Amino acid sequence: MSGVEKYIKTTLKIREDIFLKGKLLASARGKTFSDILNEALEAYLREHENEIKQKIAEVVQ
Repeated sequence: MSGVEKYIKTTLKIREDIFLKGKLLASARGKTFSDILNEALEAYLREHENEIKQKIAEVVQ
C-alpha cells in the first residue's frame, strides 16, 4: 500500500471517529449533531479570531 493510500485510509478513519463521537456527544447532551458542530466552530472562531482577521487583511491588501 502506498503512502497516499495509507494517508487516505487514516484520514477516513479519523473523520469517521470524529463523526461517531460527535453523534454520541450530541445524543448525550440532547442536541443535534449540527448543534454540536456549530458550537465547535463558534469556539474555534473565537479562539482564533485575531489570526483569521490578520490573514484576511493580508489577502485583501
